[in-house]
Amino acid sequence: MGDKAKAADLKAITGNLRVPMDRGTKPIETPVITTPRAPRELGYEARKEWRRVAPILTDLKLLTPADLGILEAYCETFGLWRETGARLRKLRAGSTTPAVSSDEKALHAIATRARGDMMKLAGELGLTPTSRGRVNVDHSALPSEHEKIRKYLG
Repeated sequence: MGDKAKAADLKAITGNLRVPMDRGTKPIETPVITTPRAPRELGYEARKEWRRVAPILTDLKLLTPADLGILEAYCETFGLWRETGARLRKLRAGSTTPAVSSDEKALHAIATRARGDMMKLAGELGLTPTSRGRVNVDHSALPSEHEKIRKYLG
């Protein structure tokens, strides 16, 4: 099998094997300037992940208005994965037999599917090591080490 097909707009930015990347290509959409608030519909774990990831993507100028739906889907899937895992651990802790119940099987299937979907969405946002290699980051936008320390220490 070959490499994963790139979307047309991603090809315009990164190029492909036949057509070299045009280094003068401008971003397709203007990045979000300030970190957007998490949608109210997200659950607790999903909102925590939004608060963790959205500022990073905003600082790197990787988040555009067109990406907000993907970010929401990623966070919602992350939340489902976390909550399902917690329910599965709780169910196993209360079990007295080594046999796997139908509830455990169902929760395991949900968690496995959510993890797969989450990883696909994370790749679309540049949140995996492989996808970061394909993302063109404006390094001048990154905060210095001193700014990072001040930000996290208060």
